[in-house]
Amino acid sequence: KKNHGGPMRFFNDYKTLASLDGIDHTYYGLIDTVVASRGIVFAGTWFSTFSGYITRLRGYYGMSKYYTYFSWLERKRYMHNWMDIWEGSLYAREYPVGWTGIDGDERVTVDWELLDEDGDIADNYKPYPRDEMDRDRAKLTEKLIAHRYDAVEEAKPGLLGSLFGAAKHALVEDKPAADNSTKSETGGRKEEPEDAEAEVAAGDKGKSSLARGVAGRKMSETPALVGAKRGHVACDADVDALAYWNDPQGDRDNSFKSPFGLPSEKPKYLVFTPDKGGFNNVRMSFEIIFILAAALDRILVLPPEQPMYLLRNDQSKKHRGLDHFFDMDGDDYKKRVKYMTMEQFIVTEGHPNGQFPVPPHMMRTLVGASKVCAPTLSKLKWNGSGLTPCEFVHDYLVQHAVTPNITATHHQCLVFDQGMYETGKIDDSSSAKEFCSSGDRDTVYVTKDFQEPQLLYIQGGKPPTRMLAHYYGYLHFTDPAVGNYYKRYIRDMLHFRHEIFCSAGKIVKFLQDEAAKQGIMPDSEGAGGYSSLHIRRGDFQYKRMRVTAEEWLHNTQGVWSRNE
Repeated sequence: KKNHGGPMRFFNDYKTLASLDGIDHTYYGLIDTVVASRGIVFAGTWFSTFSGYITRLRGYYGMSKYYTYFSWLERKRYMHNWMDIWEGSLYAREYPVGWTGIDGDERVTVDWELLDEDGDIADNYKPYPRDEMDRDRAKLTEKLIAHRYDAVEEAKPGLLGSLFGAAKHALVEDKPAADNSTKSETGGRKEEPEDAEAEVAAGDKGKSSLARGVAGRKMSETPALVGAKRGHVACDADVDALAYWNDPQGDRDNSFKSPFGLPSEKPKYLVFTPDKGGFNNVRMSFEIIFILAAALDRILVLPPEQPMYLLRNDQSKKHRGLDHFFDMDGDDYKKRVKYMTMEQFIVTEGHPNGQFPVPPHMMRTLVGASKVCAPTLSKLKWNGSGLTPCEFVHDYLVQHAVTPNITATHHQCLVFDQGMYETGKIDDSSSAKEFCSSGDRDTVYVTKDFQEPQLLYIQGGKPPTRMLAHYYGYLHFTDPAVGNYYKRYIRDMLHFRHEIFCSAGKIVKFLQDEAAKQGIMPDSEGAGGYSSLHIRRGDFQYKRMRVTAEEWLHNTQGVWSRNE
């Protein structure tokens, strides 16, 4: 603080403002994640999945990658150069391929954020002083607001020019989905442009755009956005700027049908065990399983409530389910995502005429165990042996399910190729080979044999079938249009609950109001006014990343603006 000169704020400073004492304490880290993601500059901890998710949210929000840093000096600017996920660690950081261009049909191999003097993508990146970056960014933002829908060629070549210019071609939210004409002020009809890009270029400047910050693309490159609208945060304050997701999704996504489903007279299910690590490890594993269930057209069965690492200090309630953290309540959500609780699954399929019957004398006990599965609860009896509720549910599942030999580790990747799935002949072996090249991983293709069991059981909590990786680094769809669909599926359908964004939004607004008094204003997307950092020490297993305060100060020299 002495060297920085500006105010420093901590999470506890906002307990009253954001009503934090009245919210579940296990939400605190998630609120922190959202607040940190909206800082104009973010510096995180290398190898931390907490810092990694903040980086991804910043990507969803369309924030410049040149404002994201790491505290480890050797990796300080690793976000500033484009790197695909197979070119680096599968979990030490997040990669822009997870959010860049995902509303289009093509696989993006480079972004447009840095241009050389001729307007071409620069081959090499050199660091720029923070004040120079801010000046360029301010000028480009002003031009973007004034000429949102002008031709992209008008964007200024230079530091941040390309993507700010590309964002001008944003699709407006309220394009009619079914009627291609609109009423004139006199009540007659006038012809609309033939496509959405032409509509935007026509200058409908009063609408709210789906393009976010430097992530904007021409409409011709984002067909999945037709019919989509920006999401909304249910809150007693206006914090909708924090909603990075689209709700509803575009017309194409709402009618999408996976090419990897297999017709069945009776429903097929996917059950799983969550990761045993911290929350972001649990989230990463869940994202993989979330996509697997959707791609295989199976009903996803949520595991019972159970204690989670570092999230079980609440003496009144130590057990929680995944739907406690992710927004899975809406009617539209339930139409798009097929899921049920473990209790509902057992009641539905465990009766004598169900697909996976339970001995009648065991039914009541199993239903109880399916609600709360805790290894510390009293042991129950199953076939004469003492079992905890978790073991009780597990034994039932393994009697009826098949656990595929897959794992999201450095040793394997899972490939969805439609030709291989339908005929046994690979459509695109080259992209699979490139994708799986990181660490010389084994390539496993999804085939119809994979789909034969009525019940798949992903034991993702521990080796040898642990599911710990970024989903876009483990799952590969050789058709990029299908792969981008599932990236949007994660972005739009698997976000934190509204009360988390509501509390975070109140903190963000307070920080920005305080900054405005110093003349530091947020950008047009509602970000900035402050900067943020995530310092991970404590139980962090990567000891080299436990950077001291003095090292943090030295390693982030030039990152922070004086007095911000």
